[in-house]
Amino acid sequence: MSEEMKKRIDELKRELGRLPKDTRSLEVQIGSFRENADRLAPESILEFISLLEAEAVKLEADHPSVTALIDRVATSLSNLGI
Repeated sequence: MSEEMKKRIDELKRELGRLPKDTRSLEVQIGSFRENADRLAPESILEFISLLEAEAVKLEADHPSVTALIDRVATSLSNLGI
């Protein structure tokens, strides 16, 4: 995973940490993905992208800045050609 991608994921984790604790499980999943991304099968990365997109829909109305970050991370991962 590129350093730019790691930075985006770290930024997303920080922003989620500022939200109410109902996003805690997403924070954990993002952290796990960041640590293991280089070893994941393409299918696992696609599942993670789907998870991010679903979470973005849930957060969109109340947390637009987080939604924008999620979208950037998901788009960057999709652009990897997986």
